[in-house]
Amino acid sequence: MQYLSIASLRKEFPRANGFIQDSTIQLSEDPEQSYDIFLSHKYLDKDDVLRIKEKLASYNLTVFIDWELEEFEDRSKINKKVANKIVEVMKRCNTLIYSTTKNYSSSVWMPWELGVFHGLKGIDRIAILPIATSDEKYPGTEYLELYYYIDEAEGSKTSNKYLWVNASKDDNYIKLESWIKENKQPYKR
Repeated sequence: MQYLSIASLRKEFPRANGFIQDSTIQLSEDPEQSYDIFLSHKYLDKDDVLRIKEKLASYNLTVFIDWELEEFEDRSKINKKVANKIVEVMKRCNTLIYSTTKNYSSSVWMPWELGVFHGLKGIDRIAILPIATSDEKYPGTEYLELYYYIDEAEGSKTSNKYLWVNASKDDNYIKLESWIKENKQPYKR
């Protein structure tokens, strides 16, 4: 198992540093737009969050990030209207990926998003994306062990790397794209 690391993401997507100011990624104004992923994250880590989004998009997955909403332009004015808008978007997302970048443990919104999404879609539509500060270490959080987790590894018949969704307590896994787009669950191979 190999968790994604900040170093590997920065190497693969060096341009994402400061990318938020000149982002070419636009959120659809269509209120019926659906997304493969609701990316739960800590805004303080926005440059690395954009790298994660780029990584997921490289697998042809659509990713929603809440600060792409017009209502998030001023983060000091988050209120019930904004929270309700986030819930409405969550309803149109197939999965929630909970990214554990450097500052995730100080987020007050991420646990809320996790709980709301769990209530909307269930435990099997959530995966934790552990982001290691080095290639070897990931300091997990106990309650997150309830959910699937994502790692990167080679396929069994190829040297190509893929993102995999894994069941925490056993050896079941599935490619991320199949889990999201085909609504399949991890299984033993």
